[in-house]
Amino acid sequence: MKFVVVTVGFDEKLPLRGILKVGLDTGDVVILVYSKTGGDFEIRKVERAVEVLKELVQSTGAKVVEVEVSGTNFYDDVTVVLRALRGLKANKVIAVLAGGMRLVIFEVLFALLTLYRHRRLDECKVLLMREDGLYDIVLPIESFYVTMPESGVVAMRVLYSHGEVKRSQLVKMASSESGLSESSAYKAVKDMA
Repeated sequence: MKFVVVTVGFDEKLPLRGILKVGLDTGDVVILVYSKTGGDFEIRKVERAVEVLKELVQSTGAKVVEVEVSGTNFYDDVTVVLRALRGLKANKVIAVLAGGMRLVIFEVLFALLTLYRHRRLDECKVLLMREDGLYDIVLPIESFYVTMPESGVVAMRVLYSHGEVKRSQLVKMASSESGLSESSAYKAVKDMA
C-alpha cells in the first residue's frame, strides 16, 4: 500500500496526469490537499476538480482522503497536513505537487520534509512535471532537504512565536534566545533571507 499526496487547485488535469504516472492499486490511499479560497467561482472550480479526482481514484479501488487547508496560514496548514499523514500512518509516500496554489504545494512539501526529518517516513518521493507533459522526474525527498544551523532554527522560532518583526528586532530576540552574539544572529538572519 502506498500513500499518494496530491495538491489540487482549479483544474484536475495536472493532478490527474500525476496520479496516472504514479499508478494506483487497490488499497492505495490518495490524499487530496486543497484550499477553497477566493470567491464563489474559484471555490466551485476547486470543488469540481476534487470531485472529479475522487470519482476517478475511487474507481481504481484506492481510498480517497480529503485534507482542506486554509491557504492563508502556513504553520496551521502544515499542522493540518502533518496530522492527516500521521493519522493515516503514512510511511511510503509519493507526492504529486502539480495542482493548487504554490503556497499549498510548499505546505505539503514542508510537512513531508518534517516527517522525513523525524524519521516518520520510510520512503518519500516527489513527482515533478512540466505543465505540458513533456518532462517529468521523480526525486527522493532528500533532494529537498536543506540543513539549517541552530541560529537559523532559533530565528524561525522567533518569527513563528512573535509574528512579523523588523530585522533588527529579530536579530536581538534570536541573539537573546540562542546565546549567540548579535553579529552571529545577524548573519544567520541574513543567510535565511
